[in-house]
Order: sequence, then C-alpha cells, then structure tokens
Amino acid sequence: MEQKMQTSSVCPRLIAIGTETPPQKCTQSQVLELFGITDKRINKIFSCPAKEAPHLMRSIGVG
Repeated sequence: MEQKMQTSSVCPRLIAIGTETPPQKCTQSQVLELFGITDKRINKIFSCPAKEAPHLMRSIGVG
C-alpha cells in the first residue's frame, strides 16, 4: 500500500533578523597567543588595524 506525501502550499519566510555580539573580547595579540599562531601570513591578518578586538563565541577567560 503506497502512501502519498501531502504537500503544503505554505512557504516559510523570514520575519525578523536580530544581531548581538557576545561580551567576550580579546585583543588581536591575545588571539594569536591563545591559539599559538606563529605563521607570518596569519599574523599579518591579525595585525590589520581595522580589526581591534574580535568578539568570541565561547568564554575563554579573557576579558
């Protein structure tokens, strides 16, 4: 016996967007030290003056 799958004509839609930054922040040098980053190419990324203090999604005891 075959069952037919019912389809709905209701389409999901986005009704709101919210943003919030987590409270944990580190300086760029703290991030490099925390993760033991020594690659010069990656150091250049983190030394960009526009990126002062990234917000972190996990509490790491810094801040």
